[in-house]
Amino acid sequence: KQLVSVAAALIPFLENDDANRALMGSNMQRQA
Repeated sequence: KQLVSVAAALIPFLENDDANRALMGSNMQRQA
């Protein structure tokens, strides 16, 4: 969960819901 939060915090300039969702999804899959 921390990785997702860090990734979301590191990529706020995108401001793209799709980009954030894709990034968070990929991070969650990596953890799983």
